[in-house]
Amino acid sequence: MLEGGGPAADRSENEIVEGGVEVAVDVTGMAVARAAEVVCRLADRYPTDPALLLVPMLRRLVLQPGEAMFVGPGVLHAYLGGMALEVMTPCDNVVRGGFTSKHVDTGALVDLLDPGRDPGVQRSVDGVHRYEVPVEDFAVWRIEGRHTLRVRTDPPAGAGEPAGRRQGPDVVVAIAGRTVVGDDLVLAPGEAALVPAADGAYRISVDGIAHRVSVGG
Repeated sequence: MLEGGGPAADRSENEIVEGGVEVAVDVTGMAVARAAEVVCRLADRYPTDPALLLVPMLRRLVLQPGEAMFVGPGVLHAYLGGMALEVMTPCDNVVRGGFTSKHVDTGALVDLLDPGRDPGVQRSVDGVHRYEVPVEDFAVWRIEGRHTLRVRTDPPAGAGEPAGRRQGPDVVVAIAGRTVVGDDLVLAPGEAALVPAADGAYRISVDGIAHRVSVGG
């Protein structure tokens, strides 16, 4: 605990946090030191946020390209950096724990938290890979390499998963290389296309990396 008075009273919150990081690096293992570094980074933007105290209790994960994880209800999480594709179902019940200018409801957060959940990391293993999700709301594919997929509303028997099936609208997100949706819609990396359900069957041609997100499992 820090009390007012003396030289420490003139130090900013960030200076105090940085001092704590130095101590953590000196006297603890690297796991604690990394957590302390994250606290310092977040304190630059949110120096008085009480949620800083939660950071050392969270598990730090670094996802590599092609890796994914399903974050279910009750799992406290925060994105620290980098670029990722996040797929969410429509909802108006997001509960925030901190590091935001939006409303934070600590009471609801405590009621909803499920500390026993441990989301696992999935890795894409094929050129056309469907990630496993424990819900029927959506499905996510990663397409890597050179592939042309025909997505149908009624794929023929024996067509297999790579042929694709759709129950509603799709979103195709280009990540790297060249992605063509339909006959001539070319997507540059970072661009996305919404394919309405009314369009029926369509084709995805990928020479690089793209994701397909569909409604329904």
